[in-house]
Amino acid sequence: MKISYLSLLLGSALLLGGCGSDDDNSNGGGEITPPPPVEKPSQDIAEASSIELTLNSFDPDSGQVTFALQNAEGKALTNAAKYQITYFGYPAEEQASTKPKAWKRWHVTYGYSCDPATECAEPLQALDSAGSYSFSPSGLDWDANATSGAVSRYKVAIEVFGTEISNELTLYSPTTGEGAN
Repeated sequence: MKISYLSLLLGSALLLGGCGSDDDNSNGGGEITPPPPVEKPSQDIAEASSIELTLNSFDPDSGQVTFALQNAEGKALTNAAKYQITYFGYPAEEQASTKPKAWKRWHVTYGYSCDPATECAEPLQALDSAGSYSFSPSGLDWDANATSGAVSRYKVAIEVFGTEISNELTLYSPTTGEGAN
């Protein structure tokens, strides 16, 4: 009998002792596991090994473009400053030039660029979302170098540079307006 009472007493003591334990280690009595390191959601463009550009909007009337930059891993690229943006204006598909020596497919171009090593008159504007940028050119006048109203189709090429690389150069169509195609 004494062994069964002793077993019962030890079992009760073990249960009561276990109930006093607490999983909350913030009381300083236990070991606190540090949180896992937070992965950096963005990367400086100077450290990027790849640059991918996604055009969000292009308004052909004002020339304003908004775009996002990220690397191949999907991290937003910040501190972009060096760029080359070229706007192209074309006549309607069916419109041919009346001048005999004119190009069959004439176009009007406007180029804008910035290199932070020199003075930059029109820098990229970083938006609230990391890796998002906006550019609004000054002096974009489609009728200045063509007959008024002759330009009806538009494209833009945006190239942003890192330290040793740039994004793939692509011609983008407008996202809104009459020249969108």
